[in-house]
Amino acid sequence: MKNWLSIVVFILAPVFCTAQSPQNGLAGIWKGYFKSTERKIPYELVITQHEGTFSGYSYTTFGVKSNTVTMKKVLLNIEGDKIIVYDDSLVYNTIQKDLPRQIVQVNTLELNGDLLTGTFITQPPPGFKTAKGSVYLEKQSNKEETKLVAKLEEMDLTDSISFLQKPVLAAKPIEKVEIVKTEAPEIDSSSVATIDPNIAKVKQKEIQMNQPVEKAPEVKSKPAPVAVVKPPVAKPKPASPPTAAPKPKPANTEVLKPSAPPPAPKPIVRHNTTGPKVDLSKRTIETIDELVIESDSLQISLYDNGEVDGDTVSIILNGQAIVSRQGLTASAFRKTIYITPELGDSIQLVMYAENLGSLPPNSGLLIVDYDNRRKEIRFSGDLRKNAAITLKRKKKDK
Repeated sequence: MKNWLSIVVFILAPVFCTAQSPQNGLAGIWKGYFKSTERKIPYELVITQHEGTFSGYSYTTFGVKSNTVTMKKVLLNIEGDKIIVYDDSLVYNTIQKDLPRQIVQVNTLELNGDLLTGTFITQPPPGFKTAKGSVYLEKQSNKEETKLVAKLEEMDLTDSISFLQKPVLAAKPIEKVEIVKTEAPEIDSSSVATIDPNIAKVKQKEIQMNQPVEKAPEVKSKPAPVAVVKPPVAKPKPASPPTAAPKPKPANTEVLKPSAPPPAPKPIVRHNTTGPKVDLSKRTIETIDELVIESDSLQISLYDNGEVDGDTVSIILNGQAIVSRQGLTASAFRKTIYITPELGDSIQLVMYAENLGSLPPNSGLLIVDYDNRRKEIRFSGDLRKNAAITLKRKKKDK
């Protein structure tokens, strides 16, 4: 009996483990509140999954009249049975001050059926207190009851949510038309009435006698053509062909082939400098490394340095943002930088800390691939200091 019980437990164990995985049933619409100092603040989440990675949007309603709201893009990390949800960037805000952009909320939740519960903590800018409390969310089956989905549809952001995308109607296939061959019915000749041919001739004569006779128009006959006989012409005997003169040998001359057209000039690759300018004067900049670049491009890769705690950075190239508010995770974020003449011979690359994460300071790993080399640079920063590297163009020998 014990052996049979062990076999049943061994078979059912993977089923129970799969059912308790936090990734199953996480994607969807969640509505509830987070509670701090005995005050419940309405809170909504939309979570979507793409290639094993979770992300989404949050919607927080402040005030009694429900006219003060913030909507943010959020990123998710799954650590065992813990689901970490943290703010990435501000999408919509009705608060006049820019404070919601600087406050990062980090939720640590657990999935239990159709409930997401846990705690939250905020990471405010200097001079503000940290808020803590609990989070309670229920999964929603009707999207019409949520304000967050209505705002996403208003801002045309539903394309990034897999379960909110509008289905594409497929063309209905043309059904096969069955061609049915029909045969003409056979006619029984025995049932067809026959007419006596003698009676038919009499009837025809009567009809002709009763009809008026019309004179046929006179036709003038044309004279018959006279055939002209030509005398035979004697064919002359073919003259013997003249002997062909020997062909002159071609002179030993080279045939000049047309020269190939010159190759088209390579297009000049311009670096994307359309990002906003960033004021770096309010923070000190610490240069932690210097690289000499010979090629016209390089690639950077960003990782979180150690434990993933919600660090977010922007990459500033000569004072202009080329990467904005990128969350650092265990997976690499890659960006190609083109070294163009307008950037100058000395280029400054700043890792601008947007927050401090749950484990200050803001730290990460920067990998630079250039000139068939790879350089690993660990950096850290906070809201008062930025880390930077200098890229110097190698002068080519004349």
